[in-house]
Amino acid sequence: MKYVAALFSLVIVVLWNMSDFKTRLPLKIRQAAECFIVEDATGQALAYVYFEDLESRRIAMRRITKTDALKVAQITARALTDRASV
Repeated sequence: MKYVAALFSLVIVVLWNMSDFKTRLPLKIRQAAECFIVEDATGQALAYVYFEDLESRRIAMRRITKTDALKVAQITARALTDRASV
């Protein structure tokens, strides 16, 4: 969970720099083999959030857990939705 706060800060910085980017709502979160993908209505991938559930691999690869990755993907989708509706 400690990584979620740091990743959330990174998401905010990325979104701040996307002022010219047009997001087509609604957004969806799709799970792939090792990540969650935030996509817009056209299927364009907007964010990839990688995870690893095996602790030894997670430490070596510097990834977060699947639960935390889903939370980050949800925060990202929510932030993009809020930004698109402004």
